[in-house]
Amino acid sequence: MHVVTVALSVRGAMGQYAASLASALAKQVSVTLVVPQHFDVGHLQGKMGIMTFRTGATRIRAGLEFLNLWKGRELADSIRNLRPSAVHLLNSDGYPWAPILAQHLADVPFFVTVHDPVPHSGDLVGHVNQTVSRLFTLRHARGVHVHSEAFRCHIRKAGVADDRIYVIPLGTFAHYYLPYRDPAVSRERMALFFGRIQSYKGVDVLVQAGLLLRWDETRKLRVAIAGAGKLPRRTYRVIKANPDLFELHNRYLSDREVAGFFQRAAVCVLPYLDATQSAIPSIAAAFGVPVVASSVGAFVEDVPYYGGLLVPPGEPKALAETMLMAVGCPVKNETCRTWDQLAASFISMYARQRRDWLPDERRLPA
Repeated sequence: MHVVTVALSVRGAMGQYAASLASALAKQVSVTLVVPQHFDVGHLQGKMGIMTFRTGATRIRAGLEFLNLWKGRELADSIRNLRPSAVHLLNSDGYPWAPILAQHLADVPFFVTVHDPVPHSGDLVGHVNQTVSRLFTLRHARGVHVHSEAFRCHIRKAGVADDRIYVIPLGTFAHYYLPYRDPAVSRERMALFFGRIQSYKGVDVLVQAGLLLRWDETRKLRVAIAGAGKLPRRTYRVIKANPDLFELHNRYLSDREVAGFFQRAAVCVLPYLDATQSAIPSIAAAFGVPVVASSVGAFVEDVPYYGGLLVPPGEPKALAETMLMAVGCPVKNETCRTWDQLAASFISMYARQRRDWLPDERRLPA
């Protein structure tokens, strides 16, 4: 079997996803990874083919490149010339090139991973991408992959038959950070928010929860907020006015810095107002850190799987009390959901549809 995995976006976690899955698949089948030229191949493991395409150095220039539909068709032709057994679009199902790839490679067959079946609140681009995906991309896919059973119904609403929907959980990215563990770093009474700061992630709720704990020195948790993104002005002022409670690292963090934060943390907090899924619960578990998260999206399945606790979204008091409860709780399944473990499920997905859709001379034996 020759699988071509395609990632139109490789920034941040999307690049980690593409490298992790391709490396795991390459241990069992032949793989070609199709990525933008700026992709860091240093994270790849194993033998595989690499095909690159050019995008701009900035988001705006990259967006303009993806509007060139002829280049999308050229990429589809190049992929077809590889004579793949299956093509898997790992992300960007709402990008302009995605429907082109789906239409011209549908007979290969073509698979799509949908990361955000429900766009995040306030995400206009996400709503546009969802519309493009549902109308023009998913209809040509022989298999649609989501990371949680919670999203199966949303894919059904897009007109995808249930036997073409595959649920495979999100793999862990802990292997990017575990090598940087430092035995000199000690655990602290610290609650950690890690990740890109966006409005739907509820950082303001976390700040309110932190303020509720300040009056009891025996229970007080220091709150660290670590990640790039823009904070609401009012929330930023509260953080700066209370340096005894909060520390802010509002920037991109290296893998070594991320490891240090997880080693210091007594609890990892995901106070999201809405969510699809996140790799953070698995990373926290790998570092032995319990998780507290809002009961939204795939968190409803993933957080208890790793031994974490759930709270209603948007409720600072409940969040504060649950953060305290979580300190010292044991984690579960901290070595599970590695990409090597999940690769067999992806290969099974490819093989199931491939039997029905490959040309006669290339069909799997019965």
